[in-house]
Amino acid sequence: WSIFISHIAFNFCTYFLTSWTPTFYKNVLRIRPEDAALAFMLPPSLNCAVKIVINSPLDSLLKRRLFSTISCRRLFTASGFCGAAACMLLVSAAVSALGAHGATLCFTLASGFTALHPSGFKANYMDVTRASSGVVAGFGNTLASGASYIGPLFVGFLLNRFDNWLPVFCSLAIVNVLAAVVFSSFSTATPID
Repeated sequence: WSIFISHIAFNFCTYFLTSWTPTFYKNVLRIRPEDAALAFMLPPSLNCAVKIVINSPLDSLLKRRLFSTISCRRLFTASGFCGAAACMLLVSAAVSALGAHGATLCFTLASGFTALHPSGFKANYMDVTRASSGVVAGFGNTLASGASYIGPLFVGFLLNRFDNWLPVFCSLAIVNVLAAVVFSSFSTATPID
């Protein structure tokens, strides 16, 4: 179940980054989305680069048995969630100090941290069951799709209620930290079959 909680939290944060950052740029930074092409290109670019770079060192750690499988899963998941949480909490300060560049930096780093999850909780789907990993991953993805739907609605609710982005960033940080704690405390790599 800790995998499912992590997947839900991941989708909540990821779909914020893809759905709401254009609105943030337009309403807060006064930059039209069509004028922010580089700012919107950098987060997925770093995400992709992290995924490419991280696989070889992770494989080496596992082959040399420096860390157990579950230790690696927990390390990558906790790092991904806590790093993204820190980035979300720093957005307002970064915008005050650096303007749009600060927001772009925070959103890009948050996306880079979320790229750690394929080596964390997402790979854990294959650890917990050998015969039914597709069914378990499909069930988890179905649950997480609910967060993909509800997350943007929740952000819209917070913005309408508070007319401020700080509650949005705080909620994202809280969800990420809670997911890190849940996965780090309750995950397992022991197959159920």
